[in-house]
Amino acid sequence: MKNRAFAMFSCLTALTAAGAFAQSTAVLRADIPFEFRVGGTLLPAGQYEVVPQTGRNLLEIQCFDCKTAGVLVRIQWVEAAARPDKGELIFHRYGNAYFLSKVWSPGSSQGREMPASPAERELASNGPAMVTAIAAMVER
Repeated sequence: MKNRAFAMFSCLTALTAAGAFAQSTAVLRADIPFEFRVGGTLLPAGQYEVVPQTGRNLLEIQCFDCKTAGVLVRIQWVEAAARPDKGELIFHRYGNAYFLSKVWSPGSSQGREMPASPAERELASNGPAMVTAIAAMVER
């Protein structure tokens, strides 16, 4: 009986992990109409692709319109109360400065959060951020 319960628990764990892995690899594409910061890097307005790096706590942000290379940023996993229907990029805005804060994939309650950079922490000390969401289209 214990072996059967253990086998069932192992199968459920494997299925859950496979579902989370499949959801976590969604690539998002979005038009961002303002310049923004990711970590310590300032990126111009343009069309971007957000690509999770499989098996790592990294996210790659690539600009199609820019001549700059992609940016890799460390992420932390966060959990949403409800699964979003569409992908979203969440920015914190302080005056005219935007900082990428979170990335939500469609249909997944797990999101990715970027830790605040020193520049964002400094601006945040002057007052709370306005939150801006950009709907992203799933590419693959």
